[in-house]
Amino acid sequence: MSRQLWLLALTGLALAEPLLPCEDAADWEECLPEEDTRLLQVGVRLFPVNSSDIRPVFAPGNVSLFTQQTLRRSVLESGVKFGPKTSAALFLLLSCTFGFACLCGNAKPFITAPYSEFPEEEESEEVRQQSLLACYFVVFMDAFGFGVYAPFVPVLAKTFSLQVHDIGMALAAYSLAQALNTPILGYLSDRFGRRPVLLVALAAECLAYLILSVAESFTCLMVGYIFAGAFCATIGVCNAYIAQVSAEEDRPVRLAYSSGSIALGLMTGPVLGAALSQQGFAAAVRICAALSMLNWTFVFSFMAESPNVLLRRQPKIDVGCVPDSLPRLAWPLLIGAFLGNAGIAAAESCGALFVMDSYFKFTKSPAVEGTKFFAWNMFISGGVVILITNFVFPSLMHRLRQKGTMILGIGLRIFGYTGLAVAPTKWWFLAAQLAVVTGDCLAAPNLSALLTEVVGQSAYGMALGTLSTFQAAARVLDTVPFATMYEKVSHSAPFLTVAVLAVASGALWFWVYWQVQAARA
Repeated sequence: MSRQLWLLALTGLALAEPLLPCEDAADWEECLPEEDTRLLQVGVRLFPVNSSDIRPVFAPGNVSLFTQQTLRRSVLESGVKFGPKTSAALFLLLSCTFGFACLCGNAKPFITAPYSEFPEEEESEEVRQQSLLACYFVVFMDAFGFGVYAPFVPVLAKTFSLQVHDIGMALAAYSLAQALNTPILGYLSDRFGRRPVLLVALAAECLAYLILSVAESFTCLMVGYIFAGAFCATIGVCNAYIAQVSAEEDRPVRLAYSSGSIALGLMTGPVLGAALSQQGFAAAVRICAALSMLNWTFVFSFMAESPNVLLRRQPKIDVGCVPDSLPRLAWPLLIGAFLGNAGIAAAESCGALFVMDSYFKFTKSPAVEGTKFFAWNMFISGGVVILITNFVFPSLMHRLRQKGTMILGIGLRIFGYTGLAVAPTKWWFLAAQLAVVTGDCLAAPNLSALLTEVVGQSAYGMALGTLSTFQAAARVLDTVPFATMYEKVSHSAPFLTVAVLAVASGALWFWVYWQVQAARA
């Protein structure tokens, strides 16, 4: 059935009308300029469609060139609507997702029932696997949706006449809302259940994308970005669910699968975004809204509520057992996550500049060549993340266990960041970057798994949500200091600093690990 759903969805999108920069172009004096046609959505038509109505307006002898361009843009911005094929395609997609939910609900009534429970005995493992698949699908689709509309920054600047600082404010609002709301959604999922919180968040996310699709001012755009960021913050809830239904020995591996799903979404989303670049920002976010609806359908159809949340709903269990604060041992791990994610901030603020200044400074076009190489570097790194999290990490966890895998991950981090600082060639830089990526893939799931051991099941959502906030905070707060360090101290200083921070992050993890082991003994 899922194959039929995707087939119908792709067929519906294929029916969308191609872009027509002008209607009956043979009768026009000239077509709209290319920068205007890029702003059209899928199936959008201009009015008036009668070429005789347009000819007097665009006649070169009637108005100046500046006035012609102003009138053309006025026609473009005020006279747009969806074509019938586009509307039919979107309706078909939403109808398929709703029908798919109904069919799944009939097949598995305990899954689609409110506050559904795991069935007994032989069916429980099947439902658990379906629920885990739903979590991976949620984080993948959230990352995929972000990747779809993230490349539209130039289109946004042209559509809304934005300056660079305006775009920076919108993106910062998205990231800040996501960082702040992640622990809140996690805490709510501890109190009221993972499934209902996910359903509400995904429905609100769909609404946020629809707000973005009809935005006509910068204020409306900011509102849409804030709502989208706040309700895309589902990673804490999903990871809490994964940790809750997994045995202790399987938990790091399944959390690694979640990270791999995010990496896959961030890699493949921009591909669709690039394909939609000619259709305009509104078309891209409408596709994201449809994807959010599909995401909601998947959770509604396949996710059962986690067992301990169901137990807390029983009258004999005191709901007050949910803690309002994290235990003492959780904070060193959160600080370690902040320090460990400083490397991402260094890469974002200095990586491309380091490549350009170190390896392409004397080429014909340093900026273009450096950007191309760094982009390929990030693409290859994304592929390595998927490979490590899905194949290498489970095998290493089986052979080396948690402690050995963490030692290897921290060692690769330190070696990689040091290698980035002293890389003599661009290929050495690539090899060092892959070492860093591998170390992150080995260390991050173990940190999340140890945090769940420290806080206990009743606070998984709040703890993992707070962990995501600390990781995001590192990317926000460390970017400017590393950029300043790059300019004022030396080009290699940010990466050497991150290597030292990686040592501190590993030391904090092992201190908490030994405390947990001593408490068990």
